Amino acid sequence: MDASRYKDYMLGLMFYKFLSDKTLETFRNNAGLGRISESELVEAYTQNREELGEELDKMIQQALGYFVAPNTCIKNG
Repeated sequence: MDASRYKDYMLGLMFYKFLSDKTLETFRNNAGLGRISESELVEAYTQNREELGEELDKMIQQALGYFVAPNTCIKNG
């Protein structure tokens, strides 16, 4: 892969990660969760998603204008 294609690929992944982080931040704020790790936050989202179903996704989408499922994001470490 040449440098220009690699740059496009990396920029796309970084933007996707940014959108996913904003989704988690919106969930954290609306759920009233304090400072917890990203893995704990994803776990809390998953548990709430099982209970609330697509209603949770719709709430986040209304707040942000988009929705990116946190369990599909690239995790650090």
